[in-house]
Amino acid sequence: MKLNYNSPWLGLIIGLLAPWTIVIAFYQAKFAAIKFYEFLELAYYNQIFTTLISLCALINLGIFYLFIWRNKDFAAKGVLGATFFYTLVVFVMKLM
Repeated sequence: MKLNYNSPWLGLIIGLLAPWTIVIAFYQAKFAAIKFYEFLELAYYNQIFTTLISLCALINLGIFYLFIWRNKDFAAKGVLGATFFYTLVVFVMKLM
């Protein structure tokens, strides 16, 4: 069975998970001494959580261009949708 790499669902899943892999890598590199949920609470209470998510969502830009370069336009649309989702989440969190 051949996998379809040009699916918007695949792009959406990759676009939603990629920023969190960067967050986890940052946590492991700098804050491994505390628990992950404490790291997230610390980021939230110090008002850097939205900045952290915004910066980590930049990886979607690279993934988007990779899909475009490989002519996987539907997957690129999924990544773009995930980026819009993160934009909406950050916007709502900034309003609160």
